[in-house]
Amino acid sequence: MKKEREYYNTFPLDTNPVKIAVNASKDCGFEPKQGNFVTASQCSGTRESGELIRRRFDGLCENMEGAAVAHICAMYAVPMVEVRGISNIIEDRDMKKWNIDLAAFNCNKVVMELVRRLK
Repeated sequence: MKKEREYYNTFPLDTNPVKIAVNASKDCGFEPKQGNFVTASQCSGTRESGELIRRRFDGLCENMEGAAVAHICAMYAVPMVEVRGISNIIEDRDMKKWNIDLAAFNCNKVVMELVRRLK
């Protein structure tokens, strides 16, 4: 059943899946961080714009993909958690410094462990 509440700027997360994800991350050898994933109509591209977004929204990372999932899950009261592998930090854009393969590999490792725990 679709919830009638409207959400703006922030979507709630069920704390239980978040705790499970954090513990799965730790058990995979990572130091997970919890915080706000900021969705913007553009990526930052520069350290200055990234810092502005971080300060304004207390953001941990930029994330354009997860907001749609969070929105639908909130509408239908489906618990959700998002696990991100970070490939680069806020800086003036230099894609040579990014490590997308490692970020995806690490994220996959945690998600596989998380799925095992949620069965």
